[in-house]
Amino acid sequence: CEDRKFLFFFQHLRRMAASAAAFSVPFSARSALEILKKVENSGNYRIRLLLDRSGRFEAESSVCGRINRTGASSSPFRLELSAHRVDSGDIFRYHKTTERRPYDRSRRVRIGNQNGDVFFLNEQGHVVESSIGNILLYHGKGKWSTPDATSGCLPGVFIGQLLRRFSDRIGSRKIALQDMALSKRVFVCNSVRGFTRVTGLVTEQDGIGNER
Repeated sequence: CEDRKFLFFFQHLRRMAASAAAFSVPFSARSALEILKKVENSGNYRIRLLLDRSGRFEAESSVCGRINRTGASSSPFRLELSAHRVDSGDIFRYHKTTERRPYDRSRRVRIGNQNGDVFFLNEQGHVVESSIGNILLYHGKGKWSTPDATSGCLPGVFIGQLLRRFSDRIGSRKIALQDMALSKRVFVCNSVRGFTRVTGLVTEQDGIGNER
């Protein structure tokens, strides 16, 4: 939420409705709107809308910075490979739920209080996502790529908008670890932070990496 505006509001609501249908959970867009009207949104806030199994909504808000639309940053951001492998057949990986234990544990163990994140491979060795967002690679000459929808990644709202708007430049495909290591730039992106440029990429379990 920026300046009283819910960013990507309808996209988030549609995704939640689709997930509710997938898990046979009652969903009412009107009830969601009523809950959100009561949430603090006078500045830049991260809004978290929760839906329980009975169809009851709960909303939380916390202060956050403005969305980064360019990826420019003076702060170092380290991205490290997690030992955990994602099961691309796990339905929970394709829906935003509170079932995040492997992601949260990996981030806590590898990153701690540092400014950074972990990323995951699936059982086939393909790049999936980070614990907080989708991965976007720049290969040069205006060409970009992101892991495809069958890799086990959440269909992020922000990356979805980019794919629709820049379909001639961004490709969705299977991405090997080597593809990521050889790319010119790596970004983590989500609808709260926007683009976060990775300045240090670690693609080995023993912590060997490179500065970017």
